[in-house]
Amino acid sequence: MTSRVDEPPLTKFLNPWKGGGEIPAVVRRVVSAELLEWDDVATWNAQAFTCDWQTIVPAFKDAVDARGTNTFTEVGGRTTLRIAGHLTVDAAKVKGVPRLLASTVGPAIEAFLVTAIRPNLVAVAKAVEVHLGRRR
Repeated sequence: MTSRVDEPPLTKFLNPWKGGGEIPAVVRRVVSAELLEWDDVATWNAQAFTCDWQTIVPAFKDAVDARGTNTFTEVGGRTTLRIAGHLTVDAAKVKGVPRLLASTVGPAIEAFLVTAIRPNLVAVAKAVEVHLGRRR
């Protein structure tokens, strides 16, 4: 964690991440593994039991928009976590992507990022489940 600021009921976090893995050929032409670094900016609201988040990719600040909200609710005595958000990549704003390929490269980058992010989201949900299970 890079930073944490407590302003009750809000807690603001900034966490840097590095990714990698198998980069699809169409994406690899314009994105190297070294560029797969991002900042997770999150604001936890202890009253609403929500966490607003935004993923900022410094190398593609103008090209990538990823944000959403995690919501914790009680249903039948159990806690439910809903993760909702959106991810869009404007490949025309990625340096080195020819305009003619932008409509192909953008969805390929989006699919790659979703595939890379999904395990982290599942891990978050499982960690919450374990944590809440310990508190019972």
